Amino acid sequence: PEHSSFTVADFVNMQQNHIVARSRLLQGKNTEIEHAVEDLIQKVISYQLEAPIETVSEEDITKLRRHYNHFMYQALLHSAKNSMNSLKKRIGSRSGGINGAATILNASKPFFEVDVQLMPPRVSLSPSLDEIQECINQSAQAILSCYK
Repeated sequence: PEHSSFTVADFVNMQQNHIVARSRLLQGKNTEIEHAVEDLIQKVISYQLEAPIETVSEEDITKLRRHYNHFMYQALLHSAKNSMNSLKKRIGSRSGGINGAATILNASKPFFEVDVQLMPPRVSLSPSLDEIQECINQSAQAILSCYK
């Protein structure tokens, strides 16, 4: 959600649960489309034509399968790009408004809850930047893994 902050552990768990649920949905839709294409092919093949009209060739059936496979691939590619862009947009810089100043009304909450401790001459972050980066990497990998 755009107006929520997360701990690193909460974010990873939430992403994994969401991705598993959406992967199942995508797989189900893909199977439905495959079955619908096969049903369509069976209807076309079994339709009785008049004698002088030639039947559907195996090449035409292969073209039909390729057509639907291509559009399923495009839909999955589009979905993956949208997911990665959403992650990037939320993580990216918050500059905006006039001359790069962020507008208060349109500002969303920070993505992660981070504690900053100032102990001169050091600054300490909890979780560390490495932990945040690892979380983002795991999320990106999880997004891409659901398309295998």
